[in-house]
Amino acid sequence: MLLFAFISSISVASARSLATCTCIHFNVSGSFQTPNYPRSKPVSSSTCILYSFIAPADHIIEILFNSFEFPPRTERLFDDIPDGSIDEHTAYSGEFCGREIEPGRKFISLSNHFVFHVQFSGITRGFQGVHKFISNERFHQNATEIQPCRYSIEAAEGNVFSPQYPHYYPSNSNCTYFFPMRKAHKLMLKLKLLDFRPFSCSTDYIDIYQMHPKIHLDKLCYDSIPPYSLSSTKGFILEFHSGSNQLSKNRGFHFWFKYFREAKEDNSESSQATPFAYSASHAQIKSKSLCPVRITSPSMNTGPNAISSAQMGIINSSIYSFNDEPFKCQFIFMGSGNERVHITFLQFNLFDRLHHSENSSMRLVHSIFNSIQFDATVYSKFRCDQMDHVTAHILIGTRMSRIDDFCGSETPPKLMSTKNLMTLEYVVRSTKSLRKMTPSKEHYGFVIQYEFRTDLGLSAMNADRNYDHVCYYVFNSSRHSYGSIFSPNHPGYYPRNIDCHYVFHGSEKEIVVIHFEYFDVEGFATFVIRF
Repeated sequence: MLLFAFISSISVASARSLATCTCIHFNVSGSFQTPNYPRSKPVSSSTCILYSFIAPADHIIEILFNSFEFPPRTERLFDDIPDGSIDEHTAYSGEFCGREIEPGRKFISLSNHFVFHVQFSGITRGFQGVHKFISNERFHQNATEIQPCRYSIEAAEGNVFSPQYPHYYPSNSNCTYFFPMRKAHKLMLKLKLLDFRPFSCSTDYIDIYQMHPKIHLDKLCYDSIPPYSLSSTKGFILEFHSGSNQLSKNRGFHFWFKYFREAKEDNSESSQATPFAYSASHAQIKSKSLCPVRITSPSMNTGPNAISSAQMGIINSSIYSFNDEPFKCQFIFMGSGNERVHITFLQFNLFDRLHHSENSSMRLVHSIFNSIQFDATVYSKFRCDQMDHVTAHILIGTRMSRIDDFCGSETPPKLMSTKNLMTLEYVVRSTKSLRKMTPSKEHYGFVIQYEFRTDLGLSAMNADRNYDHVCYYVFNSSRHSYGSIFSPNHPGYYPRNIDCHYVFHGSEKEIVVIHFEYFDVEGFATFVIRF
């Protein structure tokens, strides 16, 4: 059994109570490994090694493991940190054994001292990795802290980071970053890195606002990844919130910003803030561009009418809503042969004629539906067909099949295509004058995030995937004795025409227990599972 703990501290280990351990010091960048790696050999249970990395002042240490293989977990090691010294009571920052550290995983210290304590037992191959010392200057914020974790940006160009970056961000953080507007300048923000706890959008997220007037633009959480950028002449406010980060130890975020001098234009709309973000390599369509809109994966050869996009991007429907009269616009998403189209609705608020009736006949229809018993699905189809709505279609076999119609203000679920093609048809039956007569707190329209991906959104299960099948995952108790499994694209709609296999392997004396916390599949009465 090997227990591994890494400790970020300010002073060197005292070795008072760990005098029996062999201590190996590293003061330059290089590589490290266990003795006799990669050969497996029996090791005495009393053998322990302290790996101590000491960087120059104003530096931090980055540790990257290329290999990590030890016996499974059987016991635990608890440490504490008194006065910067290290002994058996030193509080560890993490504990690992078995194969719990995957190849390529990084650990980054908070200070210029990094220690991990290795306790051997049984036969083991051990580990091998590389380490390097990094100057803290790379992570200095170009901002002034006006209050605890409240920053004002005064530089013309620079970077902002989450607290303690690139070390993991502290739990229960609430931080604000103010990017003021500057006369004759446009501000651009680019997301360089985002690493939040999986499935934590309710606790770990970034709210982005336009500053003047204050308008909510976007919300970023664990599934928001670069490339991502947004620009405005009205300034920005970033609000970062986090829940507990003690177990997952995610790193947070890194934004780059720059104020560009804006060229003078006759069009008065040029001074307005760009309301939502666009992928850095996504061509922004002018408001007078014609539909349909074709968006293709960067892995495909694009045609003359296609927008060559990044792997991920964001589309705001208001860019295409320039007509005063009702209109229709189709968005076509095409990936390469092994890719699926994934759609997330970030904002959704379409004009609902039943709730904003412009004539007595519509009010009569509404009253009839309210006075009788009817099937909710039939009403929903009638309601969406008569109102502004979005219809999603996917390719199944050789024909397009409708997923669903979405209308009103309820945010639709995440969508995933069966093959490499999905279309969204935006149908606006209301007029602009009618929408102005019935104002809403939220702008009418929708904002979507699209992504071309080759997985099924199941990486958080920490299972071994069998690539000989479309959806085949294996769980071994030697790696994880408990966890969660999901249907593809959970909590959104799972893709059609898919067979998924979840295989569980326990030891000889173990049984597998599965508890359904949520179950909703077509053909069964009313999927996160814990095992």
